[in-house]
Amino acid sequence: MRENPQGFFNLTQDSYLVERLMKVDLEAIEPIPLLFHSGYLTIDKKIQTKVFSRGKWVMADAFTFRPPNHEVSINFNKSLFIKAYALHDIKYLNDLTKNFSTALLKKNSDEVVDLLHNLLSSLAPEHHVPSESHYHAVLHAAFVTAGIEVLDQTSSAHGRSDMTLFLNNKVRVVFELKYCNIIKNTSKINSPVGVRRTEKEKSAEAERARKQLSAALNRGEKAIINKDYAAPYRASRKTVIALAVAIRGRDEVAVRFIDID
Repeated sequence: MRENPQGFFNLTQDSYLVERLMKVDLEAIEPIPLLFHSGYLTIDKKIQTKVFSRGKWVMADAFTFRPPNHEVSINFNKSLFIKAYALHDIKYLNDLTKNFSTALLKKNSDEVVDLLHNLLSSLAPEHHVPSESHYHAVLHAAFVTAGIEVLDQTSSAHGRSDMTLFLNNKVRVVFELKYCNIIKNTSKINSPVGVRRTEKEKSAEAERARKQLSAALNRGEKAIINKDYAAPYRASRKTVIALAVAIRGRDEVAVRFIDID
């Protein structure tokens, strides 16, 4: 678990056959059975699944798991998140826990941006990987650690949204993430080392960042609307909040609440 903590944030998604669950040889025991037998997970559901046995497909019992209570769930995920992303100061994670759901419900863009920016800024440099899937995993882990129920890759008729956040029994947040790499100013490649940028150059860089983030938000908004990611929740009479999020570089963040009515 210490070697690969990121792999445990979705540990309740998998199902385990009885035979797999009862293999408790300490030299080869899997993490989920270990957590179950030591009391950190309890059985959530018993399901039927197809398995290939003795030359044919048959139905067999399998189980899914969950933490035994909310306190264990939060503490377990927080411990993993801190180890996974070298968060020595968990202030920003605590801020996310206390304030993120409220900011979403109020559709307060500035507060959402501040919370996400502060969280990403608190990660060690080696835990920033320039890819959309990486930041998807980071934010998913942070949301779970903050006590928010998260469902990945939620299906609609036309595609899959990145994440759905369950704020309460009535509110669903359709969350679409876009990542954009920092575009280098190629005209400066041959500049002398150590030369400070002028105010004009800083302004030009800020404008490039604004345009990149805006374009990423436009892509997120287009996906949410054209693929109708909110449809499954409207059909069940849930209140749906649609949010496009753009990340540029390590910690530049922009968000946009999308009108889907």
